Order: sequence, then structure tokens, then C-alpha cells
Amino acid sequence: YDELPNSLVATPIVNNKGLTYFNWVYASKQVVQVGGVAFKSSPNRIGGGASGELAFTPQDPFFSFFSPQSFFFGCTVRTGQAAAALATRCDITVRGYDAKKKKVAEQSFAFKPPLSPVVSVDMTPAALSPAFSQKLKKVTIEYPTQSLAVLVIDNMAYRLY
Repeated sequence: YDELPNSLVATPIVNNKGLTYFNWVYASKQVVQVGGVAFKSSPNRIGGGASGELAFTPQDPFFSFFSPQSFFFGCTVRTGQAAAALATRCDITVRGYDAKKKKVAEQSFAFKPPLSPVVSVDMTPAALSPAFSQKLKKVTIEYPTQSLAVLVIDNMAYRLY
């Protein structure tokens, strides 16, 4: 996401590098970041919106399918101040769907930061199972949006078909 223009406020992301994003925003690294989840690479990462399904699909009409391989993720407490966010535990579930909208892959991951981080916490790697290597039409990420957590993702690797 580092090729996107710098944005110090949460900016909706719709299409990027062959994928269409649903309910995602991106933001650039603050000059000073106290606590929270460290960016895997600078200057940008994406975050889940507060409501709605978090999803990715191949960008029509350029691509028909894609296969996600891996990404890095973490969760922060929703504070309204990006430069002073705290890392918090979260569990996510990634699901892959084929062209017939049938769920063909599912995998869960947990982000477990230390209880009292003094500095930024590194993102957790999420390597997807071989079930995700088939040609998928849609991938969703579910996490408890009713909590105060905000899901952040960086460096997602995938193939387009």
C-alpha cells in the first residue's frame, strides 16, 4: 500500500493493484507514533472500517480471480487519535469464496500483543493455507467490530488471474 499517496487521515481505498476493496481505508504513518501497532513497511497500511463486511475481490474487468497468500496484521484500540493508539488483542477469520459464492477456504489468526507495551508492537504474520491458493472470487476478513478494536493490515501478497 506504500504506492498510494500519503494521507494522514483515514482515506477510503476502492481499487488498488488489481483488487477492489470493500469497507477499507488507508492512512500514512504519523511523524510521531506512541504505542499501537508498528507499520510493517512505510508509509501506508490499510484498516478495517467500523461497520460492514471487510472484503476483497478481483478488479473487474481486468481480473477474474485472485489467490491471497499472506499478510501482516494487528489491532489497535479505537481512540480517534491515530498517533496515540494502543495495541489490543483480536481474533480474525479469513474466508475465501469461489465463483459460485461457495466458501472453499477458512482460516483464523490471533493478534496477541503484550499486556503493557511501551513501544509499538510488531504486526503478526498471517500465512494462508493451501486452500486459499485456488482461484477465488471473493475473500472476507471477519473480526469483532462491536469491540473497540480497529484491524490494520500491511504487505498483503496475492496472485491475480
